[in-house]
Amino acid sequence: MKSSKIIESYRRAAPDDRTREQILRRVLSSTAASPGERTMHMKRRNMTRVALTAAIIAACMTALGIGGYAAVQSWSLPDPTPMPAGHEGNYDIHQTSDYGEEALRTESETNQPEDEETLSDVWFIREAVSILNAVGLADVSTEEMSVIRQNNLPYNREEAEVVFTSGEVETSVTFRADNGRLQCISSIDGFEELAEAAVGNDKEAEACARRYMEKLPVPQDYKLSHIEKYDACYWTLDFSREIEPGVFNVYETVRISVNPQNGRLTGLTVFNFPLIDDHDENDVALTLEEALKIGAEAVFGTDAWEDTFTVSKAEVGIVLPNWVWTDNMAVDARYAENTRYAWDIRFVNPNSECADECMVWVDLYTGEVLGGDRTA
Repeated sequence: MKSSKIIESYRRAAPDDRTREQILRRVLSSTAASPGERTMHMKRRNMTRVALTAAIIAACMTALGIGGYAAVQSWSLPDPTPMPAGHEGNYDIHQTSDYGEEALRTESETNQPEDEETLSDVWFIREAVSILNAVGLADVSTEEMSVIRQNNLPYNREEAEVVFTSGEVETSVTFRADNGRLQCISSIDGFEELAEAAVGNDKEAEACARRYMEKLPVPQDYKLSHIEKYDACYWTLDFSREIEPGVFNVYETVRISVNPQNGRLTGLTVFNFPLIDDHDENDVALTLEEALKIGAEAVFGTDAWEDTFTVSKAEVGIVLPNWVWTDNMAVDARYAENTRYAWDIRFVNPNSECADECMVWVDLYTGEVLGGDRTA
């Protein structure tokens, strides 16, 4: 049976400590100004532009129109798209259809239709079998199969999940329903620990995962960013987009899961939340002091928080906005579409008997509150 920890590893990507430290060093090495120094810098910049401000605005308004002018402004957190009221779980299943091996013998529908919205169950079944064969999972039984049409509510995307229901290992392959793009593979086998594992160290695990990636329709230019070893039979390896040397966006990740005992592919998840970084060379990152003030105001709404809470961590990282601590805090929101550089600040109550911690994200350049979390 799949543990909740294993299932969760297929659902999300979270920044690791190493990535946060690298981003912090990169940003603060060039923006170590104090709040006062930052203010003076901004004043000097504004003085050089003040004479042209009216002319620039007029020109932009004329050439681009109101909508075009708004488009060149700094990024701001959009309103969330809430999940349907009364939903249960993460999936709205529309239809489940059962098939046998005859679906693989049908002569029609051998190619992807030109109209991507007409992708059929048979096309998804054949594509799933082709992918499984490519990564060496040819032992998956195709005697009984189901195609589940569903809306993945947190991601707000239509999916087609092909489930192979016969055989010892339940296997599924999930695609986007509109364009056939591969999203997930799950095929967790037995947890038998062997005398000599096929994958014995990190280097061998990376090579094993790379061999699988090369055979899959996923980004090939991502670099290894993290390895998680849950137990002797289940490891996950994250390959992420390198934004700058040594700096990864772990929300743009291909997560490969392998059983190191036999080297078998047991899972795949593709995360795609590109980074929006629209600051220019004249923009100055918020200092920790500025971010703390904004974050504390959003979380506590008072200057007296220091009587109860202390700052346990304050780092610069890449975050996925979730609207916590904003005016839309109560909204059961879907995932945001993009990630941002932000201060990740943790307030903790050291005298609390339970885990009383508040986490808030403050946009690194705009100072906007992007979200966070709370445990109590």
